[in-house]
Amino acid sequence: MKTLRLTPYSKSGWLVAAMCLFLAATTASAQSVVAHWSFDSSSLGTDGSGNITTAADSTGNHDAAVGSNGGTGGGGYTSSPFPGSDSVAGAFGQGLMFNGNNFMVFSNLTELMQANGAPSYTISFWVNVPAGSAGGATPYETFTDWGNAPAGAGTAKYVYCFGPAGSTSVSTQTRFGTGNGTTIFGHTSTTAKVDDGSWHMLTWTFDTTTGLLNIYFDGAFVESFTATGGSFQMANSASPLGCFGLKGDNGYMLPSGFKLDEAWVFAGVLDTNQVANLYAGNSILKEGRLLT
Repeated sequence: MKTLRLTPYSKSGWLVAAMCLFLAATTASAQSVVAHWSFDSSSLGTDGSGNITTAADSTGNHDAAVGSNGGTGGGGYTSSPFPGSDSVAGAFGQGLMFNGNNFMVFSNLTELMQANGAPSYTISFWVNVPAGSAGGATPYETFTDWGNAPAGAGTAKYVYCFGPAGSTSVSTQTRFGTGNGTTIFGHTSTTAKVDDGSWHMLTWTFDTTTGLLNIYFDGAFVESFTATGGSFQMANSASPLGCFGLKGDNGYMLPSGFKLDEAWVFAGVLDTNQVANLYAGNSILKEGRLLT
């Protein structure tokens, strides 16, 4: 058996490698996962009839489930279960297909809602919109916190929504404050075609210090937009629930055939390399390594 000898050269090599790993780890730690719904079959729960009723969040803090959402008027909307056949081939593993009569609610993203010190964040998910349906949905239905209660003192009715907005556009809006809230930003971006029956990754990053919103489509930068509001921090939602698939003030739900996969929420702004990595390999790390 050969004996491994650690020469001065190899010592310095180990030192350099260790320093690189430390610096990369420090960079990576700036973006922590707030929530991640993979919609893989292993993360889905079913009822006694085989219908899909839950979708786990990998952090365990925002597990999603079919149920009821009161809407901003408190009237209430109830989701039908997802048939087992709605677990479909996704961008990575399996995705979830909507049928125009169902949605899922989850414990809201309160990690992003702080009057002071709210973190910068990144929202990213994959959609597959039926071909020729002119977008087929609005951001207010795709990934949103439309509430299950009317606004109360010191609370806004909703604070965020993200999603497709047309055949070649994506849109988002965030708010803070009371009542209907005050808009931090509301912006629609022109992209490549969304409603072509193929999987596309939509990504937004927002810096709560500078007010800079970056928009990406399929891992590629589209444009920047700078918010001009008095506050850049989402805060004070009236709703303890977020949801996939429902515009809670009127009960509109994602259209039949709309598919969703790999929904990520990060605390921190991903850079262009990390977004490209997420598109290529469903990880902000390149080829499983810490280097970006």
